[in-house]
Amino acid sequence: MRQSWSIRSTSGYANANIGVFGHSGAGKTYQLSTLAMGALGRGIQVYIVDPEHEYGNLATELGGMDVRLALGSGHALNVLDLRPSDQRDETWLGPAAADAVDLCACVCGGLDESERALVEGAVRQAYDEVAQPVLRDVAERLPRGARVAVILHRWVHGSLGQMFSAATNVDLEAPIVVFGMRELRDEMVAPVHFLLAEALWTRIKRKDRRRMLVIDELGLLFEDATIRRFVVSLARRIRKYDGSLVFATQNPGDLLSSDQGAVVATNPATAFFGSQRPVEAAKLQDAFHLSPHQRAFLEAAHRGDFLLAAGSDRLAVEVKAPPWQEEAMRVARTTARSLA
Repeated sequence: MRQSWSIRSTSGYANANIGVFGHSGAGKTYQLSTLAMGALGRGIQVYIVDPEHEYGNLATELGGMDVRLALGSGHALNVLDLRPSDQRDETWLGPAAADAVDLCACVCGGLDESERALVEGAVRQAYDEVAQPVLRDVAERLPRGARVAVILHRWVHGSLGQMFSAATNVDLEAPIVVFGMRELRDEMVAPVHFLLAEALWTRIKRKDRRRMLVIDELGLLFEDATIRRFVVSLARRIRKYDGSLVFATQNPGDLLSSDQGAVVATNPATAFFGSQRPVEAAKLQDAFHLSPHQRAFLEAAHRGDFLLAAGSDRLAVEVKAPPWQEEAMRVARTTARSLA
C-alpha cells in the first residue's frame, strides 16, 4: 500500500535535509521538482544546482531565474560583489578580499604566499579606487609580468571576461534560481564552483529568509573538492540558518565510498529510495539498515515508487504532484521541446 507524505513532515526531525536516491528513470527529477515547488509555495527561496540544466524552464515558468553558467550565455557572477553591503569596513573587506584571492588561486592553479599578498593588495586597491570593481580592475593593479597577472589577463578579457570580470547581472534574490552547468568547460569548473559556493553560503548565512538548496546529481559534483567541502559544511550547518539541503544521486555508492560522502549521504533526516540496481540496493541496505524486504522493494520499484525513510519510519510512497505543479512541469517540458 502506497502512503502519502508532506514536506511539512520534516519539522519534527533532526534536520530538514532530504536525500533522494535512485537510478536513471526512477523519478528523481520529478521528485526534486515537487519538493522545490512545495517549498516555493510556502515562501521558501529555492536555489537549484543543475549539472544537466533540466530545471531552467521550470524556474522561468515559476517567475524565477534561469542562470546559464556557460561562455556566451551573457550571465556573470562578480567575485567582488558576492557579499552585498553598504559598508566597506575591515569586517566586510577582509572576507571580500579573501574571496577574490581564493578565486584567483582557482584560476591560477594555486598561489604562493607572495602571490596571495600581491593579489590581496590589488583587490584592496581596486575597492578603494573603483565604486564597483570587477576582476579586471584587480588584474590591472598587479605588477606587469607577474605570473598571476599573465594568467588573469585571459580570464578578464574576451568570452571568459564576460563571465568572470563583469558585474553580476543575475537576480540571486528571485524566488527560485537555477544554476545550469551543462555547458561548463572543464577549466571553468573549479572557479564556477567556488563562485557558487561563496554566493550561496553568503545568502544562506544572512538568515533573512528561509532557503532550500537543491543539488541534482550530487555524485558527479562531489568529485570536485570545492563543492565537496561546501556540501559537507552545508549538511552539518544549514539547519542553524533555517535552511535545508536537498540532493539527488543515481549512484549512492559514489557517496558512500568516502568518509565525506558518507557524512552527506547519511545526514538527511528524510530520505527517498527509488528504484535501484541490486549492487546499489545492497549498499543502501548496509548504510541505512534496511530490511531484506525493503531492499527487495528497491530492486523491484517502478518509476515514482519510493521507500521513504524518515526518522524511524519506513513507508512505501508514490510521488504525485498536485495539479498546479503538474501544470508547471508540463509547460516547462513543452517549452524545452520548442527550444530544442
